[in-house]
Amino acid sequence: MGSFRLLAADVGEHGSERAPAAVARIYHLHAFRAFAIISIVAVHALSFGVNIAPAEVMATPPLIAMNSAVQALFHGGTLYFALISGLLYPIALRAKGVRHFYSAKVGSVVAPYVFMTLLLEAFEWRAGRGLFLVEQSIWSYLAHAAAALVTGSGSFQFWYLPILFGLYLATPLIDRLLKDRSRLPFLILLIVAPLVVTRTGSTVSAQSFVYFLGAYSLGMLIGADYAAAAAAIRKRRGALLLTFFAASAALGGLFAADIDMAGPVSLRESAYYAQKISLGLFVLDLLRGRERQTRWLAPIATHSFPTYFMHVSVIAIAGRTFRAYFGQPDDVLEAFGLGLGLFAAGLGVSMLISMGMKRLLGKWARFLIGS
Repeated sequence: MGSFRLLAADVGEHGSERAPAAVARIYHLHAFRAFAIISIVAVHALSFGVNIAPAEVMATPPLIAMNSAVQALFHGGTLYFALISGLLYPIALRAKGVRHFYSAKVGSVVAPYVFMTLLLEAFEWRAGRGLFLVEQSIWSYLAHAAAALVTGSGSFQFWYLPILFGLYLATPLIDRLLKDRSRLPFLILLIVAPLVVTRTGSTVSAQSFVYFLGAYSLGMLIGADYAAAAAAIRKRRGALLLTFFAASAALGGLFAADIDMAGPVSLRESAYYAQKISLGLFVLDLLRGRERQTRWLAPIATHSFPTYFMHVSVIAIAGRTFRAYFGQPDDVLEAFGLGLGLFAAGLGVSMLISMGMKRLLGKWARFLIGS
């Protein structure tokens, strides 16, 4: 993590007064959203390909190795979203004021979260039969939906949304730290805290908030003077790659030895944090100045947030439908092939739904599926 502290020092030399003017879009930052959602869809699709196999197949060494590799490579991709969300605030949103920031988030994040939770809580999957409306009273439905909104349990990936709302609420406080260079050590402490403060899986908790606050704070620090930060990142690409490979090797060793917790700290989550932050910064630099080569990422990026809301439901329906008609995968190749198919379905179908909704409803679609 030494390279991250040096990066903070480089940006701190310039301070937040030199932050770039508000912009509608910086292309490579937009493309980074595509990288983030591809990573997230990949881990869910490939994991489903493993977990849908019979228990005796899942227990075989090839399936165990595949699952470990998928987790080691793709788990924790939500950190990319936290990083880019924090980065964009000082670059494009700060100048519009806190009131505009919150009103925009209510429309494009909170409203679709409420809508999608209410929608998903109204249905249930019945084995071998498909989707059906939940048979319960309206009051029971509303109670379950309200609880799901608080806990982020409306869909598997929704746990991140209540944490994201907390990050939004903390934004003005982090911004104050950015504007006072004497408080930079406190900001660095937030950034490195996830190395010892472990997220609690896919549940809403104070520890998970601190974990993602680290990536969000780093993003805001980088965005405070993006020109200086981008130059600092480019100078340290070698250190970032070294950190990524070292963290990946550590994860491989931890999985091979079946080691995770050291007291209250998950060594795997600490390694994931170092791995994803270092790779995220490296990819951010890799995308910069490559608009023509990465143009294909633009549609994925444009529909990244609606895809986040919908992809798990698409993967689950496609996977269960596959199992009903073709059975369960019998070996690692079938599980991997199914995972790739579910990845294509999760990404492609979610994007098609998003495109259709936006064409049908225009700007109002963001209240239902995000933007």
